[in-house]
Amino acid sequence: MIRISHCIFLFFLSIIYIVSLPPLCALVLQALQYVQENSDEVCPAGWKPGEKSMKPDPKLSKDYFAGV
Repeated sequence: MIRISHCIFLFFLSIIYIVSLPPLCALVLQALQYVQENSDEVCPAGWKPGEKSMKPDPKLSKDYFAGV
């Protein structure tokens, strides 16, 4: 079954490849894998593996923003 998230991922992956930014491509892939494993969390802009993620809710994300 093809998910819309996979289509969006492939679209952005192709754009990143065209622009020749392999490190960014790797970060996007790692973020997508993280979110797939932790479906109740999202990766903020500039996220890198091992850093804090946040909840996709304004009230629940206060913990993340308190530490930024």
